Amino acid sequence: MSTHWYLKRRTTCFLGTVEELTLYMGKCYDIKVLSQQGEKRYTTQDINQTLKQILADSQQQHLDILDMRVSRGTLEQHFLSIAGGDE
Repeated sequence: MSTHWYLKRRTTCFLGTVEELTLYMGKCYDIKVLSQQGEKRYTTQDINQTLKQILADSQQQHLDILDMRVSRGTLEQHFLSIAGGDE
């Protein structure tokens, strides 16, 4: 099946499989970091560079990371990214 995008009633739609969407979108990661200052969220396609930057920033600011969670993000987040919308 060939994949393609179309607009219907001002809604962005993707025709294809989840695997095809992943190939089209590339890798997108959602990172949540909890420190004594609270929770921060990051979205990135370059997980290695972003994690290095988070760790460097935390060390520079003398913050202890209490918890960190990394996920691939939801389909909704991927579609919002494509459509240029905000979470």
